[in-house]
Amino acid sequence: MSKRLSALMVDQHPEGGMPSSPLLRDDEQARTISPYLLWVIWLMWLPFLIQPAMDFVQMPPSLRKVATGMGILLFLGSYLWATWQEASRLTRATSPGAGSRWRRWLPVGVMLVLNVVMPFVQGAWGLGGLIYTSASVTGRLKVRQAVLVVGGLMLLAVILGVIISVPWATVAQMLFLIPVVGATAASFSRTFQTNRELRLARKEIARLAVSEERLRFARDLHDSVKQHLFAVSMQVGAALAQAEQSSEATRSHLVEADTLISQAQQELTALIHELRPSELQQKGLPAALREYTQNWSRQHSIAVELDLVPDGKLPLAIEDAFWRIAQEALSNAARHSQASKVQLCLKSTPEQATLSIADNGRGFALDGVRQTGIGLHSMRERMAGVGGTVTIQSRPGEGTRLLACCKLV
Repeated sequence: MSKRLSALMVDQHPEGGMPSSPLLRDDEQARTISPYLLWVIWLMWLPFLIQPAMDFVQMPPSLRKVATGMGILLFLGSYLWATWQEASRLTRATSPGAGSRWRRWLPVGVMLVLNVVMPFVQGAWGLGGLIYTSASVTGRLKVRQAVLVVGGLMLLAVILGVIISVPWATVAQMLFLIPVVGATAASFSRTFQTNRELRLARKEIARLAVSEERLRFARDLHDSVKQHLFAVSMQVGAALAQAEQSSEATRSHLVEADTLISQAQQELTALIHELRPSELQQKGLPAALREYTQNWSRQHSIAVELDLVPDGKLPLAIEDAFWRIAQEALSNAARHSQASKVQLCLKSTPEQATLSIADNGRGFALDGVRQTGIGLHSMRERMAGVGGTVTIQSRPGEGTRLLACCKLV
């Protein structure tokens, strides 16, 4: 029977196996952009340093000229270091770990110190460093944080301009360039990051679509063909029990039919197992959740605490339901909760299995979710299919907790 099924799939798709999704093909063809190309976003502002550099060269030899040169080189090196790190982070889709955060923000801190010191050494054009600081820092912050930082840089430009008696025309020019350059660099950076996330999301959607189709196929096989074969087997078994006084030839045919049906059941069972999601098939639910949450935590910079204490292996259908619910809940936490920590707990007893996912995010009002919560409705349908329930506990400012329960007896 599996040979006929495989032949049917090959007839429909000449290359064999599952049909290739156009979305997956698009993602496979997308090439990784070089960090050098993205670096141009920040390097294109460097020509504005030509005039200050010419003024520096024309300065007479003095201790002030030496200090000015060292300050310019240190500031330029910090700017190149900070922007190169940002270009590398965006193109390689890596999130800085706890040990590398100081390296990411150290050059920005050096630039801020020099922003305060250099105007007293260089004069009016020393304020120009604030423009480059704005360009290097806004892309790595959230919009609200970036607005506050740009506002702080503009205020610093006014304060320094007043202290060193810079003409108001120069100060006004700084107040215009600081937000414009920062917004331009941030816009390029966020556009690139959004496009990359869309490609990854498109690939994930295609993968989930294939996985859902595999699950549907497995469920249909289990609920229809296998159950029919079981009914036929029961009928043949009853005939065998009543065939004691029949001819030997009849009994032989019935025994052969019973053997063939048993083989078909075993073959269908193997096929159903083969169609399960590969993460669960190869590793089991606890190991699959552990690996998935580690990757998710690294991608979204949200800490995850795991408590996986299953008492024995859960039924396949319940594992599948818990797996999909965990994926949906973590996806919602990354998109909406603004949480810094998520706790995931999987426990089971001989009577019941539970999956709990809680975050310390901003929470929400449950009334609004009842009206528009398509994801929650899907979770409840999935758990209802295995005889379980899903409940949500949340309040604005108090985080969110999801609890999925399913009886095992």
